[in-house]
Amino acid sequence: MAHNGKMPASLARLADVHLDKIQFLEIEYNEWDGARNPWSYWAWLRPGWSLDGERHCIHEPTVKKFMIMWRQVRPCECEQCVEAILEGEAKA
Repeated sequence: MAHNGKMPASLARLADVHLDKIQFLEIEYNEWDGARNPWSYWAWLRPGWSLDGERHCIHEPTVKKFMIMWRQVRPCECEQCVEAILEGEAKA
């Protein structure tokens, strides 16, 4: 599905609903999927969230694949997250 490079409404709503988990959402033109779909979608997760305790972002070529990965986001207690959370609490 080609589009004009604007964030799909479904992902924009997801980011609005999950402000506690998504730090930044971006659409990128990179021709990952060739001429059929030159866009991909990124989400950087806030400290305390990851896919597997190691990956703190999602990058997928389609909204459907993005949503499959989104459903795998879980709380994270890795060293990087714990340090970021403690640093944030110290600044508050």
